[in-house]
Amino acid sequence: MLGNFVEILFLSRSFIAGKDGIPEDISKINLRTGFHSWISVDSKKFSGFSLWGEMWSELSYNSSNFGKKGNKKYGIIVLQPKIGLKFKSLLQVYCKLDLMVDIGGKEWNKEPWLNNIKIGPGIRTGNIKIYDGSSIHIYAEYLDINYFSRVNPIKYQNLSSNVFRIGIELWLPFGTTKGSVIRH
Repeated sequence: MLGNFVEILFLSRSFIAGKDGIPEDISKINLRTGFHSWISVDSKKFSGFSLWGEMWSELSYNSSNFGKKGNKKYGIIVLQPKIGLKFKSLLQVYCKLDLMVDIGGKEWNKEPWLNNIKIGPGIRTGNIKIYDGSSIHIYAEYLDINYFSRVNPIKYQNLSSNVFRIGIELWLPFGTTKGSVIRH
């Protein structure tokens, strides 16, 4: 599945802790546009389990990323592949890699939160069907975070080197016709 998107995001005071509000030198509007894709592959079942894989990816342009005024034109690539084992469609264990890199060449494009790779194990429920073509997964994953060498170590010395996530993935295929989406 391939798609494109355009978002205009506005920064409000609720995003920043503190009583002083948004500093004057911070951009308050971000235009975000780009392309994203999602693919999924399942193997045949062997003795009650099967192999599966999926990848979500994105190439986007951000006009400001809510950075300091004058810091413009962030080009961001995101790749999130998963590969795993499915046990009788009830439980799925997997290894996940999250790659995020800002392809801009300016000094301010080298922020740690835009230039890192996360890798680690995860576990999720099988597809919980909602209605035709829609489903939910409940998941938990533990990922180690490594920052790219282009990022100054002083910028990430107090940042976490791992993350534990618990969440819900909701799949709603809007705009598709019945039978055009197959999700196992």
